Amino acid sequence: MSLQKAAKYIALSQHKKALPSLMKKKSFKSACISEMMKIMARELHEVKRDKQCPLSNENSNLHEAFSYVQNKLPMLYSFLSTSGLDESALLLVFGIILYSSKKQLNLVQSVIGIMLWLSGAKREMFDQMHRWGLSLSISTVLSAIDRSRNKFDIKVTNWKVAWESLTTADSYENDVQIELMEDLQIGDSDGENNENSFEGIQPKQPDNISMTEENGRTNDNDNWILADNDEQQDALKNIGPSGDNGGHGWTEDNGDGGDNGNKQQQNALLLLPEAMVVEENVTVGPSGDNNEIDTSTFSLCFDNVNIKTIARHETTTKRNKMHNMIQAFASKDRIPVSHLSTKTPGADSFLMPVDTFLPSKTEMESIKDEYKTMIQRIIVQHVDDFRDIKVADHIYHPYMAQSKKKSEIVPLGVYDLDESTIHDAIKIGEIMQSYVPKNITIPLFGDGLSCERINDAQNSRISETTFCDRLEGIEPAISEWHKRLLFIQDLFKELFNGSSLTEAGTLCHAKNMLGFRNLKSDISQSFNQATEFIDIVTSAYVVACAKEALERVGSQQQSPEEAFQFVVAEVLRVAWHPPNGLTSEEKTNNNNEDNFEDSYSSDDEDANGTTHTLYKYCKCHEDRGGMMICCDNNYCKEGQWFHYRCVGVKRKPMGKWFCSDICKHNLPTNIDNKYEYTKALLWFGLGEMVRHDAIKENDGPRMIIHWKLDMILFYEKNHPKYFVLGHRLISAVNGSASDQLKMQLMWNRTVKVSGQNIPQDLHMEHLNEAFKRSIKAAGGNLNDTTIQRHSQMLSVKDDLIKNFDSFTGRRKYFRKHGAVERKDDFEMLVDCIYSDKLTKYIPGRKHITFPAFIHDPNLHHHIQFANRLQKRQKRNGAQGKVKTRGPLLQTFGMQICIMKDFLNNGNCSGVF
Repeated sequence: MSLQKAAKYIALSQHKKALPSLMKKKSFKSACISEMMKIMARELHEVKRDKQCPLSNENSNLHEAFSYVQNKLPMLYSFLSTSGLDESALLLVFGIILYSSKKQLNLVQSVIGIMLWLSGAKREMFDQMHRWGLSLSISTVLSAIDRSRNKFDIKVTNWKVAWESLTTADSYENDVQIELMEDLQIGDSDGENNENSFEGIQPKQPDNISMTEENGRTNDNDNWILADNDEQQDALKNIGPSGDNGGHGWTEDNGDGGDNGNKQQQNALLLLPEAMVVEENVTVGPSGDNNEIDTSTFSLCFDNVNIKTIARHETTTKRNKMHNMIQAFASKDRIPVSHLSTKTPGADSFLMPVDTFLPSKTEMESIKDEYKTMIQRIIVQHVDDFRDIKVADHIYHPYMAQSKKKSEIVPLGVYDLDESTIHDAIKIGEIMQSYVPKNITIPLFGDGLSCERINDAQNSRISETTFCDRLEGIEPAISEWHKRLLFIQDLFKELFNGSSLTEAGTLCHAKNMLGFRNLKSDISQSFNQATEFIDIVTSAYVVACAKEALERVGSQQQSPEEAFQFVVAEVLRVAWHPPNGLTSEEKTNNNNEDNFEDSYSSDDEDANGTTHTLYKYCKCHEDRGGMMICCDNNYCKEGQWFHYRCVGVKRKPMGKWFCSDICKHNLPTNIDNKYEYTKALLWFGLGEMVRHDAIKENDGPRMIIHWKLDMILFYEKNHPKYFVLGHRLISAVNGSASDQLKMQLMWNRTVKVSGQNIPQDLHMEHLNEAFKRSIKAAGGNLNDTTIQRHSQMLSVKDDLIKNFDSFTGRRKYFRKHGAVERKDDFEMLVDCIYSDKLTKYIPGRKHITFPAFIHDPNLHHHIQFANRLQKRQKRNGAQGKVKTRGPLLQTFGMQICIMKDFLNNGNCSGVF
């Protein structure tokens, strides 16, 4: 009956209705299944024979594999798709089927195995998943990981090649050789050494110069040659820069080093007038076509990463071990620099006026505007009367659009090298130099200690003959996060005391009130808590001061805008107390310490009307030099600073020291030490906020101005490392570095991974934490392969996860760090500050723990400060000269060795 019914439907061409009737017959059903199995077997056989199958290619992605399965296995796909599985589940089934038939078709199992390894799965998990055909074995997964990380730095290599193809600058070695030939009077027949003359120097080397091992030697750039005969000696005179230098080669000086125009332009760039704050809908950008430049330039960053392995059973040969290693990454520049010159100025460019390293009057006004902007934002956010007032959310700069783009970052792995040893520091420098384009110098960002180590490595290789061997392709550059860490640490040292727990308004009291239990004395261990705490306390003081100012406004008929401006001005009056003696309208930019004369001396007129300059410190009023001691009465009228021998002091006394009984017993009574504490807290707290804001905005000129202001802090708080590195950074952006390097040091100091811009050294800390979490799965087995595997996978990890999530349809989960609700706590702190009138001047008050506290951010040793700056300039200038003369000394050394060999042994094969 079923066959007749099926025949009827077939006759009517209604095959779908006929099929159920036919399937009731076991013979027909068995025949259909057998035929389907044959078709699927043929499809699988073709796939196994296909050498281009994506499932056997580790470089394929899951989307390609799924499309291939749909096209090559239509019968099997049609059969499985009826189950209602999604694409990811279908590909998993296909992967299991293909892997069971041929072990080489293991793309799915390889991806799953790598994902398990990245998540830190145990070995037992790999074994179970491998038995089910869902993953490869642990050893095979590790082999796949090693193959996938072989090209972990391919992006950086491509950037390097692209940058080299973009640059049109002449070889640095050529520049050095021409300078040396001028010093040796090569190229002038009359022997005169004309600084701006290049007569007799031709753009190309003659073809008859031999480069064989027997006839001469040259470096990688074919610039340094040891000639054998007179003909080659004459040819040497003709080596010079290319005539078509693209605007980046040799140019004539105008008598002052040829950098006046560049310096003026750079100084103008550093200034931040009030007009920099514009409306958000206004597009701000640099003139010209710089915004359209597709740059492949990049910078490097590195830091130490230390891991301690604990021995389960300690013996004499097996102990706990500290692994001192370094990790690095490269970040592509968001602000274009490839269009700028790579020519490095001469050694004279290091000789700058001392005022260059301190903020000018205009720059101090710009910092004051930043303080004002921060105060406005805090008041609008927390004071109900002014919530409708509009204030600037951003302080705009020409590269706002580029600074909002996400950074392209490539981790360069971890190296088992200890930067504290000069041998390993040189190796680190060589590794970093290998990524640098030919004859170009790029920043190598790091913390203070890392920059010092690289500088030591460069000094140890200063006499080498080639640019690369001298490690001149990397410029150690201090970054921002460690400076912020140092700034906040100094703030806590000055304003935090555990004994002030019950004294309202102190940091210790605020910490206890707000519940910041995890805030530690070592700020590096609780940096996020410390910055949040400082922001809250500073904002509370600003709001309390604003409430006190509002009382004075009272019932006066003022518009909200006028009242707002009055309140902001009053808060700024309390907070703005910068160091004195920095700038003066009467000062001129001279190249000596006379700029500081009015800070440490005064004029006196004798009976004859002759004016004499008096030293204002010590009883002797003479600048005798030597050790000095400070009177602890901040209002000492005898000079405050005294020479040891003038007051009979042989060594620094313990505790407080007073120059006389008058200063000891007659302390001023009109001082409000609580108000002084408030001024200090607002000065440093708002200073931290404006520094952080400049970093978030990637505002390079603002960051450089803050470095200038912090030079005083480094000197007064005895941070010599950061004083030296700050001097080096300010020198570089003011003329001692090439235009390209200056741009990188100023505008590419931050990266953006997600959210806001952060300093490069902070992202380095994040990578260190990621590496430490990953390496935990290895236990104590920290060999070179394990270290490289876990570190280099950081660079390909994101691409793998992105590919996996894209195919599986998994949405990336962003864990929002929701702001903690502190409104009640904040209002309680504001009421505490306001009720104690800590923002008002009331003479005679003091905190018990800070009985004689005076806000004193001033520079106290002006002449010593100026002398130290000048010593740094002379030292840097000397190093610059040594760098340019190093190849010459090395060449002369080789020639002397050849001559000695000739005189002693009669060997004349190398004599020129």
